Amino acid sequence: MQLLTVDISEEGIANDSGTLLTILLKDRTTNKNIVWASPSYEGMGKSFCADQPIKKFLIIGPYDLIIQPRVEKINEIKSYVHVNAVKYLLHLGLLISRYLLY
Repeated sequence: MQLLTVDISEEGIANDSGTLLTILLKDRTTNKNIVWASPSYEGMGKSFCADQPIKKFLIIGPYDLIIQPRVEKINEIKSYVHVNAVKYLLHLGLLISRYLLY
């Protein structure tokens, strides 16, 4: 079964029309590039901090898969929370069983 993806290749847009990517990154209010506006990318370095502008070279090439549709981010967060909740519950279960044995 093949899953449908909703991701758009920023690299593809840059290759087809670098001007289009420049237009998409432009904030019409400030006439500067839009900013990351999320702490989600800050672990990748100073250029990815929430208040920094998104530059073309930061989302193409080796960084082509950085920007994901919101639904993908939500699924990633859900998975992270689920795994950690299970770890916590297993740890809690071990503590309770130790307590009951004494």
